[in-house]
Amino acid sequence: MLLSVSNIAWAQGDDPALLNLLRANGYAGLDVAPTKIWPDWQATADATVRFKQQVAAAGLRIIGMQSIFFGTTGLNVFADGERWLATKRHLRRVAAIARDIGATRIVFGAPANRDPGNLPAAAATEIAVRRLRRLGGIFADADTRLCLEPVPADAGGRFLLTTLETAAFVRQVDHPGVCLNLDAAFLAGEGEPIERTIRSCADVIGHAHASEPALGTFAPSRVDHRAIGAALRKVGYAGAVAIEMRAVAGAEDRNLRDAMKVVSACYGSA
Repeated sequence: MLLSVSNIAWAQGDDPALLNLLRANGYAGLDVAPTKIWPDWQATADATVRFKQQVAAAGLRIIGMQSIFFGTTGLNVFADGERWLATKRHLRRVAAIARDIGATRIVFGAPANRDPGNLPAAAATEIAVRRLRRLGGIFADADTRLCLEPVPADAGGRFLLTTLETAAFVRQVDHPGVCLNLDAAFLAGEGEPIERTIRSCADVIGHAHASEPALGTFAPSRVDHRAIGAALRKVGYAGAVAIEMRAVAGAEDRNLRDAMKVVSACYGSA
């Protein structure tokens, strides 16, 4: 598995010292929250080239993107009329940025942006399947994939709450531009056997996040990352596993080192 880190783990998303720290600890990948680099989403062609070159100079490559609705308002995949058109326009922008920086996995958690409101469950699923196929085409055209992440109710989720439910939905969408993002903390909180769940959804996993509850630190770890890593190896998963952890001012370096120790031991080479 390719080890990566999301830049939400530090305040300055393009901090050269922390980028170099990743490579020094055997990490080859970077996951990017775009507004950590371009707060207003104004990622010009020149800006994306410069950022990609900066990451490459640190010996890394950009794998994924997340927080793709951060800083937006009113966007929702279930919306009607202009709001749906605005949602598509924004996601086209996301796909274009991903293409320009080389990210191939775009994580869609963002429960507020996929809240079905008062739609009955069957109607919500029908609409979502149709629209995710359209969005899958947008991302496939940009040589990337939209990775749907389950978000449980206690984290604000109202649609696609569990790993198995999300995997089943991805199969319904049945588009090469749409896959599953496996989130370690959410998976651990579901109360299902980890190995069985991963085996059941192995065919649709496109990306994975090594995370702790509430995106907390890894010291101490509250998630059985060793079991998750072993299950991923067992099903032959060879994609990226990205550390997802909130930044803590003044402790970024220490927390990142702690997280990398855990994730290297559990998801790195057996």
